Amino acid sequence: MAKDLTPSKLSSLAKTLSGKEAALLVIDYHIRGEKEKKDYSDEVKTISSTITYSDTHRRQEYIFYHDMWRNCGFYSLDLQTNVMNLEIYAWKFEAIKQVMYDNGFKYMLSRFMNMLPRYLTQEQFDELYLKCREKMLAEQLPIECVAQYEAFQILKKEKLVPENVHLWVDDVFSDNQKLEDAFDEHIDKAIKVLEADIKKGLLKEIKVSEKAGWYHNGDEYIGSRGISGDSWYSYDKKLDTGYNEMIDDKGKLVEFYEGEVAIAQGMAANLSTKYKGACWAEDRRKDMIESIQKDLSFDMKGKVISFDEVFGPMLQTLTKWTNESTQQAVNIWEVLKKAQREVFDDKIELDTFIADKAKESIKRPKEVMGSLLEHIKDILNFFSMEDRPKIKNEDKYQIITDPAPDERFVEEQFRSLVEMAERESGYKYKM
Repeated sequence: MAKDLTPSKLSSLAKTLSGKEAALLVIDYHIRGEKEKKDYSDEVKTISSTITYSDTHRRQEYIFYHDMWRNCGFYSLDLQTNVMNLEIYAWKFEAIKQVMYDNGFKYMLSRFMNMLPRYLTQEQFDELYLKCREKMLAEQLPIECVAQYEAFQILKKEKLVPENVHLWVDDVFSDNQKLEDAFDEHIDKAIKVLEADIKKGLLKEIKVSEKAGWYHNGDEYIGSRGISGDSWYSYDKKLDTGYNEMIDDKGKLVEFYEGEVAIAQGMAANLSTKYKGACWAEDRRKDMIESIQKDLSFDMKGKVISFDEVFGPMLQTLTKWTNESTQQAVNIWEVLKKAQREVFDDKIELDTFIADKAKESIKRPKEVMGSLLEHIKDILNFFSMEDRPKIKNEDKYQIITDPAPDERFVEEQFRSLVEMAERESGYKYKM
């Protein structure tokens, strides 16, 4: 190896080398010195001393390759800058991820608080019950659906079905054609009875205009013949007494329409003595839920998650910057590899440490972003066994890790490095 030669033998060898070969040997000493932590400055001086002004072509060729290597070293600083940017972006994504963890816990807390009973005073509860009662009595009950429930009660009276089963809830008619035929027969009879009592004025006929009600749920009933809820409530010939029982049971009716409520008892439930009928516990619950929801960085409608007007653009901007730095890092490394391959014939190896670091830094933001997005889906799907929710415009938050080099950029930058070395050396490199 050249590094084992004495100064005189190294000088003799250097004199036989072309300008390019001499430059490659000097560059090799520089690279070895960095790796081995040794000083090869004497060897470099010995080789460079053979580059004289008398041989213009050899001198220019030597300077070109030496300066080209030095320029590539400076150019690699741009790669380091992009690596630093990617590290910063990964850190920012980590910070956002932590915010999302906090937001997720807040979201779950608000959901749990929404599931808690509403706190009402007795006066508030009574007022709410009257509103629910009025709502149910104003319902429009399709004659077909009412007849089905009446027919089912006849099956129970005839001991054809157990007393504790419910229509449309339990699997009553499975593999029992005889029972199903009897049910259909009783439905036809019930419809005739209902129609007869409508003519007698015992029931009030109306058109169904609501999609859902006590006896039905579906668009197919809109426009069909129906019975008003208040006339059905007063109809003493009906077999389905559960309808009246539901309306008369204050607790059940309020829970059916409004969810669970709790009746406040004195100061133990923070009853206000200043404002009659006010319950501070309920006000605090509502205020806390509203405060938590205002502080969240996302919203969810149906199964679609959308980030707010601050968080969404911020995340999209970071994603854009990350992808730009990744693309730039890949482009720059491709320029350096092109120089190593075409200019130096792969006889020297440009600094690979920063390239390896770049590969790690490129992967990191995508890992964190992926974890962030999956986390928010898991949090918002905590209360559901259905398909996980989707994030609105999720494609805008996708980070690239292996983009193709921009060939035009690579060629332009490579030519720029070559032209710079040509100007410094006076040597004309053949592309």
